[in-house]
Amino acid sequence: MFDNDKLLFSANNEIDHVKGIVKVYDSYVAQNEVGKEKQQFQQIAKIMKERTEERYIKPIKMFLHNCKEHPEQSGLIVMGINCILIELYFEMIHGLDKSDEGGHKVQDAYTAILPLLDPSITEEDAKRFYKGIRCKIIHQGQTGLYTAITYAELIDKIIILCGEHYLCNPKVLFEALTLLYHQYWKELSEGKDPIQKQNFIKKFKYILYHDD
Repeated sequence: MFDNDKLLFSANNEIDHVKGIVKVYDSYVAQNEVGKEKQQFQQIAKIMKERTEERYIKPIKMFLHNCKEHPEQSGLIVMGINCILIELYFEMIHGLDKSDEGGHKVQDAYTAILPLLDPSITEEDAKRFYKGIRCKIIHQGQTGLYTAITYAELIDKIIILCGEHYLCNPKVLFEALTLLYHQYWKELSEGKDPIQKQNFIKKFKYILYHDD
């Protein structure tokens, strides 16, 4: 993001400032200064949380609130952001620049993450979501054959199979993703899983140094 003469990583953090924070973090890791490394890592995780909240979570919450009378107008946009959040989460937990790296396919993000949000979602359900919802919305601005987005109050799950139709509720999916991210930021702040931390830092650096 560009603001006047500043490149921003998040609203309150210029890119050069964040690069400085990461440089100090790397020095603490190299010197095995565990306490200082932990504090610096928590600062980095907080910055990434703020960036994600600013660019995805808060705008969609506001969008959903302002489209209550005609929610169908927000369906494609909300679902598109949901897909970004699914793929970003997959990349952070695996330390990937893109979802189709490291032997993965983009589809793997959906077969891995959707069942985390709802264990009743099968691998086939997730693949159908990827092909009929994600790919069709991004590439064609519509859902695929026999797939649809709905805010119907009776559809209180992410995915409902209704005869031959495959229905997805973008609001329910968004709320589940919000909870998933909340748990992820909590775990990162605790810093108990070294692999989780390592993969997060890899993804963070991919974003930060995208122009290098």
